[in-house]
Amino acid sequence: MTLAHSDLTTVFNMAPGCVNVLVVEPEDMFFCYACQLLSQAENGVGEFCLAEGDKILNFAKQAVVISDYFGLRQNDKKFLTKLYQRLADTAEAEMPHEADEVKSCVFGFLDKLNARSDCALQYDCDAPLLSVFKAFGVTLARDNSLLDDILAYMKAALILLNVRCFFFIGLKTVLTSSQIELFYREAELLQINVFLVENVMKEKLQRECVLVIDRDLCEIIV
Repeated sequence: MTLAHSDLTTVFNMAPGCVNVLVVEPEDMFFCYACQLLSQAENGVGEFCLAEGDKILNFAKQAVVISDYFGLRQNDKKFLTKLYQRLADTAEAEMPHEADEVKSCVFGFLDKLNARSDCALQYDCDAPLLSVFKAFGVTLARDNSLLDDILAYMKAALILLNVRCFFFIGLKTVLTSSQIELFYREAELLQINVFLVENVMKEKLQRECVLVIDRDLCEIIV
């Protein structure tokens, strides 16, 4: 898999175990590239091109872009919809008796509640099992550290969204070098492609392929 940009002559080879780091020193260009990545991840416009051989890939279907480390969105609507459907499929395939019992208990409870209510109630007796997960606020568990949260987010996206390309904006400003190295090891084990976009050149670590765009707009391979 490769990644290119209309401004750059360098084409990035993306593969598990090889982490591309794009350091964009001009602040306005860094912000522009970050905005393009975030836009393309939501089916918007941008100048990045993701390809597999000669085939141009749909960026939004193949990639996730992470920039907000204070509010990782593994419990947003897209994740939860996929999670509920996956849980419902598992329950109905592997625990059909228990799944039927749950629905029977819920509707039996609603029938009794309706009989005692001053107002007539209406509800959908054909509601799918995933409605129960939503009603009880089933979500993906959060961890106690940023690194663990990021890893949990990647695993969830890999399982639920079948995404293997992850772009991180400013990751080296929120994790230490030792945490970054652990993160790279885990990503490689998961066979995930990782791409970092940074504004400042920091210590080059194992697995990294670094390209710097300096203030003269020269492309420098480190």
